[in-house]
Amino acid sequence: MSLVWHSLEVDLTSDILCGGLNCFVHTLMYAYYAFPKGNRWLRKYMTSTQILQFVFCLVGLVYAQIQRVNGTPCTGTAVAEWHGVIMYGVYLGMFAMFFYDNYVKTKKKKAAKKAEEESKQEPHEVILYGKRVDVTNFVKKHPGGSKVLRIFRDRDATEQFEAYHSDRAHKWLKAMPKRDVKKGDFLVYDTPMAKDFQKMIDMFKAKGFYKADLMEEIMKVFLVFGPYFAGHYLLFNGSPLAAAFSMGFGLYYAGWVSHDYLHHAVFRGGPNRDETTGDTVPLNNAMGYLIGFIQGYEVDWWRARHNTHHVVTNEHGNDPDIKTAPVLVYVRNNPTIAKGLNFIQRWQQYYYLPVMCILDYYWRLESIAYVLMRMPRYWKQFAALALHYAWTAYAFYGNYKYLVIMSLFRGFLTGTIVFSTHYGEDILDGGDHKMTLVEQTSKTSRNITGGYIANLLTGFLSLQTEHHLFPMMPTANLAKARPYVMEFFKKHGLEYREGNIVECVKMNIKALRYDHVLA
Repeated sequence: MSLVWHSLEVDLTSDILCGGLNCFVHTLMYAYYAFPKGNRWLRKYMTSTQILQFVFCLVGLVYAQIQRVNGTPCTGTAVAEWHGVIMYGVYLGMFAMFFYDNYVKTKKKKAAKKAEEESKQEPHEVILYGKRVDVTNFVKKHPGGSKVLRIFRDRDATEQFEAYHSDRAHKWLKAMPKRDVKKGDFLVYDTPMAKDFQKMIDMFKAKGFYKADLMEEIMKVFLVFGPYFAGHYLLFNGSPLAAAFSMGFGLYYAGWVSHDYLHHAVFRGGPNRDETTGDTVPLNNAMGYLIGFIQGYEVDWWRARHNTHHVVTNEHGNDPDIKTAPVLVYVRNNPTIAKGLNFIQRWQQYYYLPVMCILDYYWRLESIAYVLMRMPRYWKQFAALALHYAWTAYAFYGNYKYLVIMSLFRGFLTGTIVFSTHYGEDILDGGDHKMTLVEQTSKTSRNITGGYIANLLTGFLSLQTEHHLFPMMPTANLAKARPYVMEFFKKHGLEYREGNIVECVKMNIKALRYDHVLA
């Protein structure tokens, strides 16, 4: 209160940053209570929002002190700046301790208790290549996250293992303890459709579809760094609005490109340069981490979320990407869900597109929370994110409203594309539905049409069906696989779903509507 009083007394316009952030954060906090109960999982993101607010304010105030020492003071006063540094420093320490005590320490206790309980149970087994593989001692070490192995307990994961793992992972598999399958175990990999699908994969490898196109990959990297650096030039030369849109597009495209590298789909090894080998994994990871941190995202957070989404796409309770409640609740003509919508949610078909704008902000919060909950083990990731936000605060100093515009623009672009390809499709049971990977993909994925330009502008992930079937294929080659996939779907009586971006958005909005269900 004393800082606010002093700021009003001397008319400090520089406090728009701190005051504006404070109002925004508290608006989010109060809006939280407008939704139904049972959303306690959102609380850690609220705390992360407050921590991020304090970091931004501290960076701005410290920068103002540096400018004062250099003889070019900002519009504030030294008293207000030092007052703010002390106040926000204390707040940061208090909220960081609160976060650690309530989310990190508590999670560690729960994890220890769960590990103790699991040790008393039967071995944790996953079915691979017709054998039950004991992964009990590997669950926490799994690079793709422990959740995936928990989901596939006693399920056949052979197709998923084939689609997402390097030759090094196959070597690890050979060393793991195995035993024969039980009577009643369903082997998806042995079905006629699964065997036919494997033949198509082998054909694509023979045709060279798993070899990356150097020029296409260079073009994609250029579409990241070109607009990103051009935006910085515009920002430092008096064109902040143009800078916001240029940098926003660069960060939007960075999402697609880092995605490709983290799928290990760019650098290839082996005799035919079409394999993900132990030598190429670190190269792909290095580029993925670099482009990931430029966006302000932590890569392990993305992996834990995205890898799970890929192998259990649109499975209720398993796929983290479709957990959009309470902001968006997909009705899909279900009267029970429609009746359960509150007053605000009954407007969701109208606020669907505006919500896309805040996704960049939400994903940043998720990423920060992921790192904070793993401190001090994740101190390197914390330092990288801190460097990103320090540079962002410095670059946009005095132009913070354009930083907001950049984030909203980037969120809108990414969210509109991401939601168009899965969220309006079928939702599957979260248990062992016994579908092949192809069957599941046919029900849960939709392509965005528009030819090469649409493919290029979406990082070729407009070809979502092909990407989910061949996640380690360079995305620029997915268009080559498309006619073969369409023929495969026709042969096996599967629906090949696609539509232009307008049609895809309309389908999502239709899935959110409730009024026609209750009419």
